[in-house]
Amino acid sequence: MNEDTAVEALQDERRQLKELLEEKEAILRKLNLAKSYKEKNDLAELDVLTEKWRSACQEAIRQLYDILPEPKPTITEMIDSWKISHKMIRYDKEEESFY
Repeated sequence: MNEDTAVEALQDERRQLKELLEEKEAILRKLNLAKSYKEKNDLAELDVLTEKWRSACQEAIRQLYDILPEPKPTITEMIDSWKISHKMIRYDKEEESFY
């Protein structure tokens, strides 16, 4: 192996190691971000806030439905027209009620 080939091989290996290092640093950044988020955000509090949002959404839908002029669509039709997920707001379209 001549000197130029050895230098090229070392430069190639150095480039590969730099790429690997960059990949590992990116993974480490993501893991640290996830750890930080988990430490800062209490999942129990998130559940409470999610339920609070859901209740407010359900109440808003009820109030909007109550003030609609006749002839009113069904609540299901109204929710579907807004493309709101029934599951997300805990709405049973068979019973036409929230759960």
